[in-house]
Amino acid sequence: MDFLAGVNRVLREANIIRGDDDALTGFTGTAHSASQQLAQIAIQAEVSNVIALGIIPFERDAKTITLISGTSTYTLDTSFVNFLDSSPDLIKEDGSGNATDTRIFKWSGGEDDLRLQVPKYREESGPATHWYFNGSASKTIGLYKVPDASDNGAVYRYYFQKSVRVSLTSDTIPFVSEQEAEQFIVACTHRFKYLRSTRIEQKQLWPNGIEADRDHEGALATLQGLLRTTKPARAYGRKYF
Repeated sequence: MDFLAGVNRVLREANIIRGDDDALTGFTGTAHSASQQLAQIAIQAEVSNVIALGIIPFERDAKTITLISGTSTYTLDTSFVNFLDSSPDLIKEDGSGNATDTRIFKWSGGEDDLRLQVPKYREESGPATHWYFNGSASKTIGLYKVPDASDNGAVYRYYFQKSVRVSLTSDTIPFVSEQEAEQFIVACTHRFKYLRSTRIEQKQLWPNGIEADRDHEGALATLQGLLRTTKPARAYGRKYF
């Protein structure tokens, strides 16, 4: 199910659209503009909620950076959330894109510790041996040592947790089956109704907020049941034939 289909389903479940030809074809039109924007927000918020609750994980991916002589800062993929491992390495690839045993290790103390240990870390050049997060909001890392001519053009692979945020009409809602996605939309619809209500209505109908609403909790509980890889046994104890 893509984002547009999810928004249409929220609007149908909330009785905002009903006819056969009322479905939205995009997010740029004026039809049900305020409602469809709230539906988008509800789905995006619910994606964050199910990740925070551990119902679904981030996706996994691998990308590469190409070293340039004299350049110490490199931008990670735009969908990057975090590295997969607690102490991740950058893995050098050979000319065929295969992994080698050469690695760039994480500087365990971070950039602050590196600055104390190696005051000239931004000037010292040579084959890169360690990486660190830059102290900025951008998704960049720095390399120590600053790559020199011997590292120019070297390709390093990194594994990371990939964002599952949806924003474009064609973005896939992060569930494997349609059944799971449809049940997720049930939870989104409860959140949409909450967001669409006035503050007074919210206090009357959801005094403890949407996260504590029984219908919303029930929708997420059903979703968890669908996502469970091993179904619980329906009977316990020995079976005699």
